[in-house]
Amino acid sequence: MTTFQRPFGFLKQLLTGKTGVCLATLGPGATNFVTGAAYAQLGGMPLLMITGQKPIKKSKQGQFQIIDVVSMMELLTKYTRQIVNVDMIPSMVREAFRLAQEERPGAVHLELPEDVAEEPVDEHTTPVFNISTCLRGDANERAIDDAVKMIKEATRPLLLLGAGLPSAMEAARFYPNRRVMAICGDGGFMMNSQELETAVRLNLNLVVLILKDNSYGMIRWKQYGMGLPDFGLEFGNPDFVMYANSYGAHGHRLESTEMTVPLLEQCYADRGVHVVEVPVDYSENQKVLVDELQAKTCLL
Repeated sequence: MTTFQRPFGFLKQLLTGKTGVCLATLGPGATNFVTGAAYAQLGGMPLLMITGQKPIKKSKQGQFQIIDVVSMMELLTKYTRQIVNVDMIPSMVREAFRLAQEERPGAVHLELPEDVAEEPVDEHTTPVFNISTCLRGDANERAIDDAVKMIKEATRPLLLLGAGLPSAMEAARFYPNRRVMAICGDGGFMMNSQELETAVRLNLNLVVLILKDNSYGMIRWKQYGMGLPDFGLEFGNPDFVMYANSYGAHGHRLESTEMTVPLLEQCYADRGVHVVEVPVDYSENQKVLVDELQAKTCLL
């Protein structure tokens, strides 16, 4: 269980090749699954989301927290249905799993109203049966070795991180003896930072590297590149060291580049959840990746 529904959707994807299953309540609990659904659908990751709903036959609470979740999920999933009869549960669950894992894998959704969930199941209800496993292509070992070699030998390796903290948490859960690191911008980290509690509660071994520039840096680059005024993308941050400690994690602040390797080695040696704040200045990146790159592109 996570403290917020959105990262739970991220956590249940990838790493196993099997369909991840996550549950949430109706209303805001269901809407918080939207980002996870889109992430799974775009990334080809099998994910089954099950959300609750008020009784559909009669309700004493009117329209409180009731939205059309099935319609909301239509553009984000391969399959979305409301279960209206308990006898339909086995076939609809089986169909959801089949479509989630069938090529191209993606997100599916089932909505279970309260009154349907309370209906009795008898011996005539058809049970859910196992589906055949879906064979997914694996990368060639030699190709993986070549990629690792290239990253290790690169003087300035470029790593690209989507849903960094939740994905890293799941990687740490599946591979507790491997070194796992999430590299996050401060903006992205704060969107899921409450899941530090989950990571600590699960006794994960994880290092979270926060690139702190007190802004949504990638969007500022885009804004700058379009020649627009620098507006509306800066914000304040908590003291990340104290913030991490408050969750029972270990907070660190990188004071110099010389500290980087020794500090990270110490974090992995001590095990547990470690948060490392790294102050960064993106002004040079704007010069190199926007101004100079644009000039060279014009020459080509």
